[in-house]
Amino acid sequence: MGPCPDLPPYYAISPPVLCAGTGGDAVWSGLLWALEQVCKQRDRMVLLRHVSGDAHDNEGLLRACLSIARRYHTLCFLHGDAAKAHALGFDGVHWRAAQLDGQVRARGLLQAASCHSPRELQLAASQGVDLAVLSPVRSTPSHPERRALGWGGFAGQVIQVDIPVYALGGMTPGDLGQARQYGAHGVAGIRAFWPER
Repeated sequence: MGPCPDLPPYYAISPPVLCAGTGGDAVWSGLLWALEQVCKQRDRMVLLRHVSGDAHDNEGLLRACLSIARRYHTLCFLHGDAAKAHALGFDGVHWRAAQLDGQVRARGLLQAASCHSPRELQLAASQGVDLAVLSPVRSTPSHPERRALGWGGFAGQVIQVDIPVYALGGMTPGDLGQARQYGAHGVAGIRAFWPER
């Protein structure tokens, strides 16, 4: 589908270690600091992954994250929990591929999906998600077992659906121009998108 003016071109995905819910104030302050650096760039949206731990603290952390995102008018997605995303006021929910069958019906939220095959991407599109990430375009250390699609494989899948698709897997912000040449709306990533103190 290519570029869609309503969605930012960059999708920053939080590292799970920053959102583990353990390690106390140091871990949480690191997450909040990094999130603010991402949101200051204003051309990104963010996905918070695997925030766990004590339910009360979890909610407090999520509210603090949302407060930062709101300050910078940044779209903020929560990973895999539509009820919590809706209750706390997130902009969207991001589904794993395994959650797509019958799961994608989150009224009032933008919906994103992680896809790794033509079948998953077509399923996401048929279920009415608002955007998808397709990976891995390149080999990555986090998923060495997955065969890279390459730009040709990515383009061949994206052309089959009518939703914005972000390229994921070894991407950097500098890859946006090339990604768009192959039909991507934008690029997504963790390491190159999420700053470290």
